[in-house]
Amino acid sequence: SAFATIVDGMNVPTETAVFHGLNVATLYYVRVAAIAGGVVSGWSATASITTASDTTLPAPPTSATASFLGSGDLVVTWTPSSSANARDTEIRIWDSSSKTTLYATIYNATGRYVWTAAQNLAATSGTGAASVYVELRTRGYNNLFSAAVVVGSTTKTRPATPGGIVQSWNSDTGTAGADWTIAWAAQNDATLWQLTINGGTPRTIANTTYTYTLDANIAQNTSADPTLSYSLVAMDALGQSS
Repeated sequence: SAFATIVDGMNVPTETAVFHGLNVATLYYVRVAAIAGGVVSGWSATASITTASDTTLPAPPTSATASFLGSGDLVVTWTPSSSANARDTEIRIWDSSSKTTLYATIYNATGRYVWTAAQNLAATSGTGAASVYVELRTRGYNNLFSAAVVVGSTTKTRPATPGGIVQSWNSDTGTAGADWTIAWAAQNDATLWQLTINGGTPRTIANTTYTYTLDANIAQNTSADPTLSYSLVAMDALGQSS
């Protein structure tokens, strides 16, 4: 009652304030001051309330799904619990059903969450987890949890093989002495491509076209090679290749 320890506080533009995460069965004291033009009034009379002894588990979420979209984002959707004491939903993302490694714990009340490929890479030290195990449960305001809803394992497939390839020598000379250009179709499950020419070191390419200049041809093949061999693979954001 002396307000020696402040548990929470906020400025609000209305006559209502909502405080979350308070302990159950605990006596709290509250007071209010008005602010006008930067001037703060004195404190109101003190009110007190004892929070309820809520020991009821909230109902679990329903209709939970998880799937990889695009080049590596994991999308989790669900219908939030309708329990009056439901605060939000806890999402736990594991390495597998054995639950050896916990990649992420997220609290969300919207019914949809995207665990990005960047978050995936950060949680796996850059390795990228193309297969994960997901489970959800409702968190109550009293920090009690519902039974877990197992969404299960979901796996991102490898990117599709690049297609729509078009290649040509500049000016169509048909002989060494020109630049060679290759282009291919974009893919929604790929962010990078690796092009290998004449069995050399793969070139990592971020767009859908590449020009192998005459200078590069001579430098890498002693003399200009008029007949090139190549391979092209697509890479997703988790490091998987087609």
